[in-house]
Amino acid sequence: MIAGCSADRGLSQMQPQLPFDVAERYFVKNNVSVVPVVLKDKASFEKVFGMAAFMGKNGVPTPIDFEKSFVIAVAEPETDLSTVLEPVSLVKNDQGLVFTYEAQIGEKMTYRIRPSMAIIVDKTLEAPVSVKRNEVRK
Repeated sequence: MIAGCSADRGLSQMQPQLPFDVAERYFVKNNVSVVPVVLKDKASFEKVFGMAAFMGKNGVPTPIDFEKSFVIAVAEPETDLSTVLEPVSLVKNDQGLVFTYEAQIGEKMTYRIRPSMAIIVDKTLEAPVSVKRNEVRK
């Protein structure tokens, strides 16, 4: 189903989608200028990301078990344009893993944000990671 919805039109049907979970309710800390693409342990992750918890049923950040998983992170420069990052696909090729995401760019805002996202991947899939960005203007 995900492959059929992929924004990556060049994605070969021979490359099966690898499973991942989106890490919800996290943000890049203000003092972080460069976000590593791969974070393999809790200490490294907590240096980069803070928790954005809020009250209610779905307000708790996604738990991450670094004994079983690692994180692929993406952070874009600060902007005053409404920007939502969405995962598209995670596939494996001869060079390693390729994570594709979509940056959905919207209207100008009166404040600035630093768009970011992280996905949680099973440690058994660990390999060199490259990231591909697709942009959609709304």
